[in-house]
Amino acid sequence: YYPVLRYRTQAGATQEVVSNVGSNPPRYKEGDSLVVLYDPAQPDNMRIHTVFNVWAFPLLLGGIGVVFLLVGGGITMFSGH
Repeated sequence: YYPVLRYRTQAGATQEVVSNVGSNPPRYKEGDSLVVLYDPAQPDNMRIHTVFNVWAFPLLLGGIGVVFLLVGGGITMFSGH
């Protein structure tokens, strides 16, 4: 189930967009209020403000960076330099 979101932009225009994130069973029910993040230059480019939607990609990249840092530090430590 992909929620259909209706929201009002800062300019006062009403947008209706189908979310690109769905779930089964549905996470939201009709009439639920949600916080929506959108680009004012492209109001139909939006996402629902949740911890996962906002932080999943940065945390994934940060985790990969930490792995590279540890591997690089280990190689430097054991190479004698």
